[in-house]
Amino acid sequence: MLAALPLVVVPGQPGSFPIVDSQDPLNSTAAVTEFLYNEGQSPDSLTWDFSIHANIAGTRVDVDSPYVPFIKSLLAHGYTEGKDLFVAVADWRLAAAPTDGVADGQLTGLTTAQLTDNTFEYGVDYLAYAIRKASQAWANDHGGVAPPAVNVISHSYGYFLTRAYLASPDYGSPDLPPINDFISMGGANEGVSIAYNWLNNNYVGPGSDPNQGGLYPILNLVYQDVAAGLATVSRPNQPPITADSIMNAQGQPDPEIFVRQYIPAFRDIMATYKFLDGKSINRNPAFRNNLLLDVNGGDDPNQFASLVGHVWDVYGATKTTPTTVSAKLGRGGKVLPVGQDIFASHPVRTVPGQTWFRNNLRRYRGDTLIPPPSAVSTFRGDPRITLVPLGVTHSGMLTNRRVQKRIRGLLEMV
Repeated sequence: MLAALPLVVVPGQPGSFPIVDSQDPLNSTAAVTEFLYNEGQSPDSLTWDFSIHANIAGTRVDVDSPYVPFIKSLLAHGYTEGKDLFVAVADWRLAAAPTDGVADGQLTGLTTAQLTDNTFEYGVDYLAYAIRKASQAWANDHGGVAPPAVNVISHSYGYFLTRAYLASPDYGSPDLPPINDFISMGGANEGVSIAYNWLNNNYVGPGSDPNQGGLYPILNLVYQDVAAGLATVSRPNQPPITADSIMNAQGQPDPEIFVRQYIPAFRDIMATYKFLDGKSINRNPAFRNNLLLDVNGGDDPNQFASLVGHVWDVYGATKTTPTTVSAKLGRGGKVLPVGQDIFASHPVRTVPGQTWFRNNLRRYRGDTLIPPPSAVSTFRGDPRITLVPLGVTHSGMLTNRRVQKRIRGLLEMV
């Protein structure tokens, strides 16, 4: 049966990869390689239903989509992909949206023209594309009458894309259809502290495993090629990433510069609460999260909730989770930096005089990635937002059948 409104699912990071034929390893490797070295690819070339197992330039890349069980549960209970269910596959490396430097809850540069030019320069471009497709498909099945709105389920990084979409000054126009039910799963309204280590070139822990959202194997592979002058990375509406573009003041290739160019989305997930030795980094232009500071700005930090029918904040509340960061010096830590030999990449112990940052875990709070201050944030007590705490991990909420049933219930599905 058709649902009451079309549904758009917005995956997290890394929630999309190129469409490949698992029976053709050679072409699969070529497709993944094409993706890794070319950003901003068409959504028509990407999929949420992936199982990547490839050897690329001597590096083994193994990553399976965590979204298969969740989306298939929707398909099994009445939705039809391409008819009333659409997945906003995206290039999760790109910045979520252009910011304007004014913390007022609106992204003034995110106009209809920006979001409908068929250039995929930002992550939100992909979401706008998926919502338009959902609206058009619905109209085709309903005598040319577009739906009054769409429902959206976001997970993880998908939350930032949805918040950006809602902050467009043209939101709600015919080309940018409004959202009715907004179900955020594992969203981080105030970012995550673990991103601070990533931007400081340390991927020890969750940052090392693609199946937990970690991207170290991919980053190290592409960095090595670019730093050696063996490859470049094309980017939409920007110069390519080259060996010259990632040079530091000493004339050496710098992994930190590379990461900021290759995955600017890391800045969009940076924590905005006081996580670093009791202080925030919001005044540090090298680290501050301009996106969240903008969309959460203004007199009402939850003003986005007035732009939709209702918001459900579904979050994990019982798992040990990185929540704060402490600056350290010398021995006692481990780091996994981009730039290690791809054949011997493993955490190494810190040495005397070395600055490093320790991720501090909070026991029995969070979902293993999203900390409590960010998951609940300013939402408690707001009648526009319903809190849905669960005893699941960040990725486990996608596979847990009870959670799947709960989400379908929120959408009034049987």
